[in-house]
Amino acid sequence: MTEGPCRSALLAKPFLDPSLPLVVANCDQVMRWNGKRFVDYCMREDYDGVVVTYHENTPKNSYVKLNDVGDVIQVKEKEQISCVSLNGIHFWKKAQYFFDSSFVFEYHFRKTGRHISYSKRAASGYRSSRRFG
Repeated sequence: MTEGPCRSALLAKPFLDPSLPLVVANCDQVMRWNGKRFVDYCMREDYDGVVVTYHENTPKNSYVKLNDVGDVIQVKEKEQISCVSLNGIHFWKKAQYFFDSSFVFEYHFRKTGRHISYSKRAASGYRSSRRFG
């Protein structure tokens, strides 16, 4: 058992090619979706990462704040800052982007003891979108 999904995903680092795309999904939801369509969309778009979202209104979720064109500009773990909630599916155009941004996660966890969302990568200078479909 690890301290959260970021650390769990980092266990696979020795087996991942840093130049290839990476999709990470939390294990506590059921989705019926077309994964190939999602990855194809992500690779076509001019974003370093994409998160899948839905509209929700509960304090148990993590949320994103979007700018006028739908780009992620802020992420809060377990704090409702909008009605746009993360569903736990995260894409990085290159696995290296995940590795780089994981340092932000680790620093935040050591400093606060709270887990943070994968999409905190925006704080690492990566361009993230929540648009899909």
